[in-house]
Parts: sequence; C-alpha cells; structure tokens
Amino acid sequence: MANPVVAIVNDDTQFLRLMELVLSEAGYDTLTFFEGSKAYQNIKEHLP
Repeated sequence: MANPVVAIVNDDTQFLRLMELVLSEAGYDTLTFFEGSKAYQNIKEHLP
C-alpha cells in the first residue's frame, strides 16, 4: 500500500525541507511547492 501524500506550500525553503523531513520520517510522501497556484494546479491534475 502506498504512503499517504501531503502537499506542503510555503515560500521558505528551510521550512519546506524541515516539514518534508519530519513528514517523511512519520511515513508520509510529500509534494512541496513555493506557490499556492502551482500546488493547486498539480493537485487538481493528479487527484485520484
């Protein structure tokens, strides 16, 4: 079974890296974005 996926949107690179690390250690796959519009478009295109 695939890991749950979490999208993280923030313009702070260090915050994105930290959240990616914490969530991956907790068993989540992550998608990171600097812009909300990019996150929205990606999520909209890849919804199951």
